[in-house]
Amino acid sequence: MLFGLVSLNLLHLLSANFEFLRSYGLDAVREGALLQLAELVVSGYTAAPFYPLSKLCERVLVDRACAARGGTPATPPAAAPGVTTAPPPIPAEAPATPAASPPSP
Repeated sequence: MLFGLVSLNLLHLLSANFEFLRSYGLDAVREGALLQLAELVVSGYTAAPFYPLSKLCERVLVDRACAARGGTPATPPAAAPGVTTAPPPIPAEAPATPAASPPSP
């Protein structure tokens, strides 16, 4: 949940920064808007790895909660019973026909 709040705040700040740069141009640059933009981009790239980490933690918590209640761990939709995860077979190609040779002069 914290990742969602932080990323939403980053998007809001990026939007405000772009609006500030668009509205005030060179004055905004003099006030440090480009430096702030660079800091926001770095913050975004720093926050990005935490999304998969949060999903992993969520998965572990759900599995532990299911196990504590005597249930089975949750399975992702792709691994649900009756759903195959193998790719469909590649259809056989039609036999190659020899290319017609151009007429001789």
